Amino acid sequence: MKNTLILFIYTFFFVFHIYPQGIEFSTYEAETVNKSSYDVFATESPVFNKYFALKFDLAIHDHSSFGYIFRIKDRNSTNPDIYSLVFSYDTYISSHIKLNIEARTGLMTDTLDNAKLRARHWMPVEIRFYLEDDSITLAIRDKQFVSRGLGLPSSMKPEILFGSSTFSQEMPPFAIRNLSVDNKDKTYQFPLNESTGSDVHDNKGKVIGKAINPIWIINKSYHWNQAWTYRSNQVTGSSFDPVN
Repeated sequence: MKNTLILFIYTFFFVFHIYPQGIEFSTYEAETVNKSSYDVFATESPVFNKYFALKFDLAIHDHSSFGYIFRIKDRNSTNPDIYSLVFSYDTYISSHIKLNIEARTGLMTDTLDNAKLRARHWMPVEIRFYLEDDSITLAIRDKQFVSRGLGLPSSMKPEILFGSSTFSQEMPPFAIRNLSVDNKDKTYQFPLNESTGSDVHDNKGKVIGKAINPIWIINKSYHWNQAWTYRSNQVTGSSFDPVN
């Protein structure tokens, strides 16, 4: 009984130590009506001057997929540029993640190792809009890219949409966590620790965003989900490989 109790306590604290929050987006293969999307500033439209940064952890669940991670555009503009982050399969060894200005040009491309792309394998992503300097930086893991001379406004009221949109329904199966949008004047942090519903709260408990058909990751940490079924007429067994 003592050994069982010790194992339970260790597992309990381990689950909370890994911060099992986040939002998962239903795959590109799902029917359009069931696709997931997340509007970060659905109920509030902050204006950022000089610069702002978007940060989050990203996990790509299937490296053989293709589609949009997010789109950003300026709500203050009548004909805004749309900045999109797109994931694209290349070969069985590698894939690409690209930042584009839609219908205009590709800005930056990073090559990813497919062996490191799977559920809960998180990589930090940060994109900074330097509005006064008219430049954007994209940082993924330990690599950083810069693009200049884009015609950015001096201030932006960003619309940030993750996942599906009316423009295109194509997206890879992916998840995000630890989301924040900030500059030196404003900071918005989203723990994404919801378990039900479509309201998305900031770290102060205020409803800022709206999600459609979200899959809240926290539920997968506390509920069993069937992943595999196998039947055999012979005596069988199973083993666990702690490395893989």
